[in-house]
Amino acid sequence: MTRLALLIVVLPIAATAHQPVMDMAPRWEGGYGFQARYESSDRVKALWLEGVYTYKRELRFTAKLPVISDAMQPAWQLSDSVIGVQLKSYYNRASSTGNFGLTPSLRLPTAQSRHPDQPGWDPGISLSFSAETRLFFQFYDLFYWHYRGAAKGDELGLDINWGYHPYHHNERNYGIFLMLDIAARDQAKGSGIGFVAGRRIAVGLIVVPYRENVMARLGFRVPIYEHGGIPGQRHSLTLDLGIGATF
Repeated sequence: MTRLALLIVVLPIAATAHQPVMDMAPRWEGGYGFQARYESSDRVKALWLEGVYTYKRELRFTAKLPVISDAMQPAWQLSDSVIGVQLKSYYNRASSTGNFGLTPSLRLPTAQSRHPDQPGWDPGISLSFSAETRLFFQFYDLFYWHYRGAAKGDELGLDINWGYHPYHHNERNYGIFLMLDIAARDQAKGSGIGFVAGRRIAVGLIVVPYRENVMARLGFRVPIYEHGGIPGQRHSLTLDLGIGATF
């Protein structure tokens, strides 16, 4: 498999957990990448602009800048950005490769509109593991966000990706990945209006075509379990589109 074929995976339900580009790219020292990702549901629309720089294979720096529109703020506005430092430990075997990851992150108070009880500078931590063979991929990411203000409760999340690599053209370096995406969230209660406590699990399918150093994504997610939240309001189908490149 080529370098790009090894690194393509999927992004999750919210970009506060996983890391650009497509979670794993680039793996080589001195590499960098960018991606734009658009999510749309009946409640929230979000555009994420994300970048990554690989100082070493074991040390990556990431940044995410979201612009969001929702029912309370229909006009597009800048939301809180996120920076992270991803530490990785790799292993290689005859027929598979994988890595363990630890990612401390910080949410910066860059939002144009914010609750007075939500000061920002919120810390987060993520523990991840991924492994892949020529045909199959698996990824697990357990993360926690602590919100320093009273407006929004702390969040615990788990993302699971299982992928199948049905086709890759060695000479021209293009192919496709098919992904099953499972996302679970547990949001604690806060005092702010619009910050909804509750638990939910969403499942989705994602297609990731790639060619050379450019990759795209097209997918959807649907909720299969929800508890709490605003009575009478439930999350709906979410569309997820994106494009990214590594250098």
